[in-house]
Amino acid sequence: MIVYFEDGYIMNESIAIETGAFIKIDAAMGYSNCRKSLRYIKDNHPFDTKVYTNSLDAFSNFWCWDEGKKTPMIYIRDEHGKWKLIQEMTDRELRAAHNLEKLYVNGAFCNVEV
Repeated sequence: MIVYFEDGYIMNESIAIETGAFIKIDAAMGYSNCRKSLRYIKDNHPFDTKVYTNSLDAFSNFWCWDEGKKTPMIYIRDEHGKWKLIQEMTDRELRAAHNLEKLYVNGAFCNVEV
């Protein structure tokens, strides 16, 4: 799955214009419901399913590691509000074993202001 992570409120209009169809998972649904939704998508939808969420649980290689590209398919906004792949937002070489949520919380993707 491809994750578009919003650090804040979900804003449907902005992602729909930029990325086309997506599935919204709002963290306000609660941790368990968000996790169930992510599991359902992973188990029942093709890889290229786009998920728009503000749930930190989705910020994980478990949900969005692309084995062919050897990179997590997670996008966050850059300082201009444009979606950017997290690999482009850090000097680190991201690997499948990395705890991306922890890296995000600790500012690893802040080469630009998010």
